Amino acid sequence: MATNISRKMVCEWGMSDELGMVEYGENHEHLFLGRDMGSGRNYSDETARKIDTEVKLLIDTAYNKAKSLLIANRTTLDTIAKALLEFETLDGDHIRDIMHYGEMRTPPSSPKPPALPTADAGPVDVTDGELPGGLAPIGA
Repeated sequence: MATNISRKMVCEWGMSDELGMVEYGENHEHLFLGRDMGSGRNYSDETARKIDTEVKLLIDTAYNKAKSLLIANRTTLDTIAKALLEFETLDGDHIRDIMHYGEMRTPPSSPKPPALPTADAGPVDVTDGELPGGLAPIGA
Protein backbone atom coordinates (compact mmCIF):
# COMPACT_ATOMS: atom_id res chain seq x y z
CA MET A 1 0.00 0.00 0.00
CA ALA A 2 2.80 2.40 0.89
CA THR A 3 4.49 1.71 -2.45
CA ASN A 4 1.29 2.39 -4.40
CA ILE A 5 0.66 5.68 -2.60
CA SER A 6 4.29 6.76 -2.98
CA ARG A 7 4.25 5.91 -6.68
CA LYS A 8 1.08 7.99 -7.13
CA MET A 9 2.72 10.84 -5.23
CA VAL A 10 5.66 10.80 -7.64
CA CYS A 11 4.02 9.80 -10.94
CA GLU A 12 0.53 11.30 -10.75
CA TRP A 13 0.54 14.10 -8.21
CA GLY A 14 3.94 15.65 -8.98
CA MET A 15 5.19 15.43 -5.40
CA SER A 16 8.85 14.95 -6.23
CA ASP A 17 11.53 17.64 -6.17
CA GLU A 18 13.69 15.57 -8.54
CA LEU A 19 11.01 14.90 -11.17
CA GLY A 20 8.80 17.94 -10.73
CA MET A 21 5.14 18.60 -11.45
CA VAL A 22 4.87 16.23 -14.40
CA GLU A 23 2.59 13.20 -14.67
CA TYR A 24 4.51 10.07 -15.61
CA GLY A 25 2.60 7.17 -17.07
CA GLU A 26 -0.94 7.03 -18.28
CA ASN A 27 -3.91 7.63 -16.04
CA HIS A 28 -5.93 4.38 -16.02
CA GLU A 29 -8.75 5.61 -13.77
CA HIS A 30 -11.36 5.83 -16.54
CA LEU A 31 -10.76 2.80 -18.71
CA PHE A 32 -13.40 1.97 -21.28
CA LEU A 33 -14.09 -1.49 -22.64
CA GLY A 34 -12.02 -2.15 -25.70
CA ARG A 35 -9.22 0.22 -24.68
CA ASP A 36 -5.77 -1.33 -24.74
CA MET A 37 -5.01 -2.16 -21.11
CA GLY A 38 -1.56 -3.47 -21.96
CA SER A 39 -0.20 -0.09 -23.00
CA GLY A 40 3.37 0.56 -21.95
CA ARG A 41 4.84 3.45 -20.08
CA ASN A 42 5.50 6.74 -21.82
CA TYR A 43 8.90 7.53 -20.25
CA SER A 44 12.46 6.33 -20.57
CA ASP A 45 14.37 3.73 -18.57
CA GLU A 46 16.37 6.54 -16.96
CA THR A 47 13.15 8.24 -15.82
CA ALA A 48 11.87 4.89 -14.52
CA ARG A 49 15.02 4.58 -12.39
CA LYS A 50 14.51 8.12 -11.07
CA ILE A 51 10.88 7.30 -10.23
CA ASP A 52 11.96 4.14 -8.37
CA THR A 53 14.59 6.13 -6.47
CA GLU A 54 12.05 8.81 -5.48
CA VAL A 55 9.49 6.21 -4.40
CA LYS A 56 12.09 4.43 -2.27
CA LEU A 57 13.20 7.74 -0.75
CA LEU A 58 9.60 8.59 0.25
CA ILE A 59 9.05 5.16 1.81
CA ASP A 60 12.40 5.12 3.63
CA THR A 61 11.86 8.65 4.96
CA ALA A 62 8.36 7.82 6.22
CA TYR A 63 9.56 4.55 7.79
CA ASN A 64 12.43 6.26 9.61
CA LYS A 65 10.15 9.04 10.89
CA ALA A 66 7.55 6.53 12.13
CA LYS A 67 10.25 4.43 13.82
CA SER A 68 11.80 7.44 15.57
CA LEU A 69 8.36 8.60 16.78
CA LEU A 70 7.60 5.15 18.18
CA ILE A 71 10.99 4.96 19.93
CA ALA A 72 10.67 8.49 21.32
CA ASN A 73 7.20 7.75 22.69
CA ARG A 74 7.84 4.18 23.87
CA THR A 75 6.82 4.85 27.48
CA THR A 76 3.48 6.31 26.41
CA LEU A 77 2.86 3.43 24.01
CA ASP A 78 3.60 0.90 26.75
CA THR A 79 1.17 2.68 29.10
CA ILE A 80 -1.56 2.66 26.43
CA ALA A 81 -0.92 -1.05 25.73
CA LYS A 82 -1.20 -1.92 29.46
CA ALA A 83 -4.41 0.12 29.75
CA LEU A 84 -5.89 -1.68 26.74
CA LEU A 85 -5.03 -5.05 28.26
CA GLU A 86 -6.76 -4.04 31.48
CA PHE A 87 -9.82 -2.18 30.15
CA GLU A 88 -10.08 -3.48 26.53
CA THR A 89 -11.54 -0.19 25.26
CA LEU A 90 -10.27 3.37 25.66
CA ASP A 91 -11.76 6.56 24.31
CA GLY A 92 -10.03 9.73 23.15
CA ASP A 93 -10.07 11.31 26.62
CA HIS A 94 -8.28 8.30 28.10
CA ILE A 95 -5.58 8.41 25.39
CA ARG A 96 -5.16 12.19 25.88
CA ASP A 97 -4.77 11.68 29.64
CA ILE A 98 -2.06 9.08 29.09
CA MET A 99 -0.27 11.28 26.54
CA HIS A 100 -0.38 14.44 28.70
CA TYR A 101 -0.17 13.08 32.25
CA GLY A 102 1.33 9.60 31.85
CA GLU A 103 -1.78 8.01 33.34
CA MET A 104 -5.55 8.01 33.01
CA ARG A 105 -7.14 10.53 35.36
CA THR A 106 -10.58 8.95 35.02
CA PRO A 107 -10.11 5.31 34.00
CA PRO A 108 -13.10 3.40 32.66
CA SER A 109 -14.72 0.88 34.95
CA SER A 110 -13.29 -2.60 34.62
CA PRO A 111 -15.58 -5.08 32.87
CA LYS A 112 -17.23 -7.34 35.44
CA PRO A 113 -18.16 -10.93 34.68
CA PRO A 114 -21.77 -11.95 35.29
CA ALA A 115 -22.58 -13.38 38.71
CA LEU A 116 -22.60 -17.18 38.84
CA PRO A 117 -24.89 -19.16 41.11
CA THR A 118 -23.23 -20.28 44.32
CA ALA A 119 -23.22 -23.86 45.63
CA ASP A 120 -25.58 -22.95 48.50
CA ALA A 121 -28.13 -21.45 46.06
CA GLY A 122 -29.48 -24.91 45.29
CA PRO A 123 -29.84 -26.69 41.95
CA VAL A 124 -30.24 -24.67 38.77
CA ASP A 125 -33.73 -24.92 37.25
CA VAL A 126 -33.44 -25.70 33.53
CA THR A 127 -37.06 -26.65 32.94
CA ASP A 128 -37.52 -23.57 30.78
CA GLY A 129 -34.60 -24.70 28.56
CA GLU A 130 -32.13 -22.00 29.59
CA LEU A 131 -29.18 -21.81 31.91
CA PRO A 132 -28.11 -18.66 33.73
CA GLY A 133 -26.66 -16.06 31.38
CA GLY A 134 -28.97 -17.06 28.52
CA LEU A 135 -27.12 -20.30 27.74
CA ALA A 136 -29.03 -23.35 26.55
CA PRO A 137 -28.31 -26.84 27.91
CA ILE A 138 -26.41 -29.29 25.70
CA GLY A 139 -28.68 -30.90 23.14
CA ALA A 140 -31.39 -28.23 23.46
